[in-house]
Amino acid sequence: MLATGGSARAGEVVAGVAATCPATGPGFVICGTAGVLLHELVQLANGNEGFGPNGEVMKILAAPVKIVDGNIKAASGESGELDKLIRATTGISVRDINRYGIFGGNNSVFRKPFG
Repeated sequence: MLATGGSARAGEVVAGVAATCPATGPGFVICGTAGVLLHELVQLANGNEGFGPNGEVMKILAAPVKIVDGNIKAASGESGELDKLIRATTGISVRDINRYGIFGGNNSVFRKPFG
């Protein structure tokens, strides 16, 4: 990534961000996310509204955190310590596998693949 800056007038920050990202793999996702974040921070520094009118960019960036938080909270419903660890880290419920089988309950994506 390359960031350049300059001053157009007092109180205004003028900056440009150029990113060269790999075409595949997790590097593309990380590089793209960092580029979007830097762009939005420059928008905020210039006094413009950053991160969308309702914080859409922050919602996207916070989604994985909410998923992991939900997995950790749901882990308290599992019975053994290993089962709790599996649920907290992967989101897979060993209790539900024991109850419904490996393909899940009646509304599982494996039992109803098209809704």
